[in-house]
Amino acid sequence: MPDPLTELLEWHRDEVSAAAMFDDLAQAASDADIAHKWRMLARLEHHVAGQLQAALAARGVAVPAPDVDELRRTAEGNPYLNLSWQQAMAELRPALIGYVRDFESAEARMPADLLPLARFVTAHEQALLDFVVRELDHDGIDSLDPVCSVLDSAPQSATAGAAQSAT
Repeated sequence: MPDPLTELLEWHRDEVSAAAMFDDLAQAASDADIAHKWRMLARLEHHVAGQLQAALAARGVAVPAPDVDELRRTAEGNPYLNLSWQQAMAELRPALIGYVRDFESAEARMPADLLPLARFVTAHEQALLDFVVRELDHDGIDSLDPVCSVLDSAPQSATAGAAQSAT
């Protein structure tokens, strides 16, 4: 069983990588609406990474800078670049189902002070899944609503920890 702070560091790294992937997809998109949607997903990943970083910093854990070479390799190996929008959404759905399940499981390993943050991370994965489902099954109607909802929120533990470290 990994140490909770080590697990949060891994989550942070994964969020930074996902943000870079979505940023790359936005840049590559020829359709303005699709580019906007990819940018919103990237924004969500950046938001979650920021919350994780704040919580880690509040606990005295240094977050290493992203490995630019690793991010470049991730971008070059982006499996969604050559897919249509519908194909990309169809590929993302099972991955996100797995991520939601994994994060729900991880919540049980978190100490009480990190549980709100873990639930926040799970909620963002659920928002991504809800976005994909709305894109695939509901013609994209209000698909960004779950994403925007999480963007407008923050876990209590991360914001409280960040406020404490600022004083």
